[in-house]
Amino acid sequence: MEISVVIPVYNARNTIIDCLRSVAGQKAKPLEIIVVDNGSTDGSWELLGEFSQAAKRVPIVLCRERKRGAASARNRGISLARGEMVAFTDADCVADIDWLQNINNSFNRNSVRAVAGNIFGYQPHKVVEKFQSLYTLRGLGSEKVFSRFTLTEGGFSTANLAVGKEVLRAVGGFNESLLVGEDHDLCARIYKKGFRIKYTPLAKVYHKHRDSVKKMLSQSYGFAKAHPEHMKKHFLKVQIVQLPRVNLRTERLPGRVWLNLTSADKKLILTVILGLVYPPLFLLTLFYLLYLYARNFKRGLSLGFNFSFRENWAMVGLLLLKSLVMTGGRLVGSLKYRVICF
Repeated sequence: MEISVVIPVYNARNTIIDCLRSVAGQKAKPLEIIVVDNGSTDGSWELLGEFSQAAKRVPIVLCRERKRGAASARNRGISLARGEMVAFTDADCVADIDWLQNINNSFNRNSVRAVAGNIFGYQPHKVVEKFQSLYTLRGLGSEKVFSRFTLTEGGFSTANLAVGKEVLRAVGGFNESLLVGEDHDLCARIYKKGFRIKYTPLAKVYHKHRDSVKKMLSQSYGFAKAHPEHMKKHFLKVQIVQLPRVNLRTERLPGRVWLNLTSADKKLILTVILGLVYPPLFLLTLFYLLYLYARNFKRGLSLGFNFSFRENWAMVGLLLLKSLVMTGGRLVGSLKYRVICF
């Protein structure tokens, strides 16, 4: 099956060449690589021109999209794509050499018309990058076919997503009014048209995560703020309560409510409140922090990291800070879209 790869670019001079090399070097050669510059001012466009002239193995199509936003850039790329399927990744990603082959293997004309893959951190060096490798954009460990967007499942990042060209036509491409969360919105509309998305952990890309706390928190806030918007747009009514090891969901009651009581900030706040009520219970706060430390260490070992004592405690702090910022983003979005998302 012929696959066109679409990559939006905005001020990605430091990352785009590694991305292009990884896509051009795929074992299953793409039909074309379409790179859409979205108003870069850092010399990305000139660098792209140099790379495309030197590229021999795969045709590289360069174009510009004046309307800002990744959704607009991807729609521009879709309009130029000649392949039966369009695979999306980002300028700060590096694709595994078998990425497109594993996407192709998961595509099924009779049922699966879109494929999502796993996303790992790419050679993280700073503590904040290592932290995101543990907790950001990680997928499932086994294959699964999804037929519905539930807010907690069924939404996938365009850092690693491939969709049939006719499906993209059927849903009208990406919603250009969305600056954040346009990928999950696309997935929701794919399901509404009766198509399914298959997740496979074998299709892998490696993401160069944000390298500063400020950038990471800004991204997390934007993602969290988009959750209430998805609730308002895709559900007439829904009630979700997430507790440790329990996920309660119904659409029988009126209203849109999503209570996630599993985040690290809420658990820590609960232990502090209990300690204020009965001071000996402050030990629960200490035990919970030690639990987070041990969990980070174990998760890091599973990914080949051996964190220092200082790094591990720094990541405990980052986890609490990130979850608190995401809670804030959901609250702000709740006020804007008149839902309850906390």
